[in-house]
Amino acid sequence: MADKPKQDGAEFEATKPKEEPRAEAPKVPIEQQKRSPQEWAKHLGAIGVLGVPRGTRYFKNYRHGAARNIHGWAAYEYHEAKPFALSLADYQAALKTAESAPPYTPHKPALTKYAAAEYREAAK
Repeated sequence: MADKPKQDGAEFEATKPKEEPRAEAPKVPIEQQKRSPQEWAKHLGAIGVLGVPRGTRYFKNYRHGAARNIHGWAAYEYHEAKPFALSLADYQAALKTAESAPPYTPHKPALTKYAAAEYREAAK
């Protein structure tokens, strides 16, 4: 009978896979980034947390809530299961629309296909 090799793994050297250096992602200037309206609100300090059970969110700035309704961001998030992405300049233009007097003319790049028909019509 032939001798069987030991099965304890001693004959095998543990080798780690070589780690390739990771290339750092290029830094995109904040003006060119696309983020959700909630992220822009948080970035600008317009969103907070109310001290009630379940950490209900509220907006310290009424313009965000108004822009959210005018441009259809909530409906977009509901139907698409992801937040709408827009640039900081588009977000700020949407806020400016929200503080203007009715009838509102939405900022076209911030407008979703789920906005109310009257706002989609006004943006044409």
